[in-house]
Amino acid sequence: MKIRRPAKATAAFILLLVFALLWMFVIFYLSGQSVKDSTSLSQFFCHAPARFLASADWLNAYFGVPHSKAYDYWLTRVDGVVRKAAHFTEYAVLAMFLYGTLRMLKSKMPFLNRKCGVVAFILCFLFAVQDEWHQMFVPGRGPGVRDVFIDSCGAVSGIMLLWLVFFRKAGDVSK
Repeated sequence: MKIRRPAKATAAFILLLVFALLWMFVIFYLSGQSVKDSTSLSQFFCHAPARFLASADWLNAYFGVPHSKAYDYWLTRVDGVVRKAAHFTEYAVLAMFLYGTLRMLKSKMPFLNRKCGVVAFILCFLFAVQDEWHQMFVPGRGPGVRDVFIDSCGAVSGIMLLWLVFFRKAGDVSK
């Protein structure tokens, strides 16, 4: 006897799958930006924190930064943090979409029963490797093993967060 999925579950599965594919497109698009476009996008988020940090004379004195160079110093530091946080967050979100999709698919594919998180991680890792490879062909950009590591950490964090918030049952640590 075949078990039929409710229409809501099918709609949710399709929605999660579409979100995952759209998010992969967003990641691919962002990694295809030139250095100039990528820098201007990340620095859009960096100016206010850099101005704040540059105005903190005690902090500049502690790090030995001259007042005339404080803004540029902090802009560079904040930009690095923003870029790596973006990598982490992009892949945390992707992993959540993929994990949710796979959890809904596991009733049709029993081999996924206890492996949804692992499969979602592997898919994210492979996409991160592909993403860095793609950057080899973008002028002024290049691949980075550190970025794949950061992306993978984001994926693991996204899977763990989703599992802890939505899927964990008392005493169930296998999924």
